[in-house]
Amino acid sequence: MPAYWVEGIYISAIGLKKAKKNGKIADADKELFARSFWADTPAEALRLADEALQGGK
Repeated sequence: MPAYWVEGIYISAIGLKKAKKNGKIADADKELFARSFWADTPAEALRLADEALQGGK
């Protein structure tokens, strides 16, 4: 099973709530995400990363 490296910037679940209220995403609510996942396909690695964010996007 290959390993896939997933990285990017995400907004925490709390940051998403704030953004829905005032329509803006504050810089403080943005966080770096970088993690390796064992998966059969790149799509599965992205799905696992989405689960690891625990409600963030």
